[in-house]
Amino acid sequence: MDGTLLSSNGHVSNHNVNTIKDSQIPFTLVSARAPMEMAETIDKLSLKDPQIAFNGGLIFKKTANELQVLRDDPLALEDIKSIIQQVKTNFPSVSCSCYDVDH
Repeated sequence: MDGTLLSSNGHVSNHNVNTIKDSQIPFTLVSARAPMEMAETIDKLSLKDPQIAFNGGLIFKKTANELQVLRDDPLALEDIKSIIQQVKTNFPSVSCSCYDVDH
């Protein structure tokens, strides 16, 4: 999404929204972002088909009230803890962010 669909301020332009909707081509977002970071664009584009988040780690559909998980491949908690510790030890100036489906 970043550097392609979204503008430099992180939002999809009205021109892109209209072009995508007018194309009548099925459209799916594929992103490294978390679903919550994709929600605004999904809503603006009125996307109803499956979307892909976390670089393929989660395939979901956004409904009016929730995210319907179609497939997920999360990292094991112990692996996440190990990665974070290694980053903190070897790259102390690097910032880490961790997401799950809802947070």
